[in-house]
Amino acid sequence: MDELKHHIAHTKGVWHINYCHKIYLCSDGSKRGIGGYLFQTIDGEERVTAYFSRSTRPDERKWDTRELEVLAMLATLEYFHQYIDGQRVFLQTDHRNLLWLSKVR
Repeated sequence: MDELKHHIAHTKGVWHINYCHKIYLCSDGSKRGIGGYLFQTIDGEERVTAYFSRSTRPDERKWDTRELEVLAMLATLEYFHQYIDGQRVFLQTDHRNLLWLSKVR
């Protein structure tokens, strides 16, 4: 608990988005919830702009892992649309089976 308090007290906080740098979205999905965050890497430092999360709905909990990962990506993109509309965005996920999406035009 003390370590958690330390990390919360010493966090670097969130940053305003800088459109002169690459914009990244990271997302993840599971049976319990989906979420993601918007960040940029500036001067070798990851700077988070905002976070998003929500619980999965009862019908979504029946979905397979691949579907939940895609749901997390789509929900994260929709949530941050006001930041990323018209911008090139790099999407990160931890689910290797979704790599085929990067080849779709």
